[in-house]
Amino acid sequence: MTDPENPLRQDGGLPNLGLADIDQRLDWPDKSVERISDPMGRLLVLWTLIGQYDHAARTTDPDHDGAFTVQSAQKYQLLSAWAHETRRVIPQHRLESDRLSSKKIDALLDEGKPLEAYLEVLEMRDWMPEFMHPDVRFDLLHTIWEQTKPISDRDSFREIVFGEMVIETIPGGLGFCDNAERLRRFELLGRADPIFTQLVNNFLMACITDAPSENPDFFDTETNDISTICLQIGDRKYDRLGAHILDMGILDWQDELTIITKLDQ
Repeated sequence: MTDPENPLRQDGGLPNLGLADIDQRLDWPDKSVERISDPMGRLLVLWTLIGQYDHAARTTDPDHDGAFTVQSAQKYQLLSAWAHETRRVIPQHRLESDRLSSKKIDALLDEGKPLEAYLEVLEMRDWMPEFMHPDVRFDLLHTIWEQTKPISDRDSFREIVFGEMVIETIPGGLGFCDNAERLRRFELLGRADPIFTQLVNNFLMACITDAPSENPDFFDTETNDISTICLQIGDRKYDRLGAHILDMGILDWQDELTIITKLDQ
């Protein structure tokens, strides 16, 4: 039973994590991890299972030489599912690896090595995506873009990094996010290209007027209720986005109060 007071409750049901594809035992009809109704409860059970599969992987590899076994593959698949679900249920969650990755990127930039920093982010995304929060990955790319100066008029490095940030944000792209997070990212991108600021403004106006989005390819259809978005902006402490939407002067007093109150907490 989902706690009705839990703001993270999922009354409409939970998304399928594909656990049966990892191990059929995780989705038996009468004892299914997949069908646990409370999102936080399912995360807790998944985390416990990751430890069990890790133990099985170590047992199957008696020489401890890192041999890739069925059990280790299942462990990493479960870890990936847990990371993605944590991103959805707890938007502000950060793994320890995020902190370490951020420190490494900062160090490379301090050494004047933006290309190495960029390749480090891409390597994490391509080979170990479950170890880097998608929001952190976007912010690291933005840091690289922001702290890099072109070498010459023909230098396209910043344009390449900027393109990766767009790919990380649009629906179906590499960086899983909901519409509130997309608005945060587009607002940042708008500092370099006003077209993204217009995307933010158009989407917010469509939410308020209950009109179809003018740019449907840049947002998903799951969240377009302005009060929900304002609540998410406040809960996640999106200060810059909150200030932007308040400056637009398009909210009613209740939604304005939601943002102001939560950002001040």
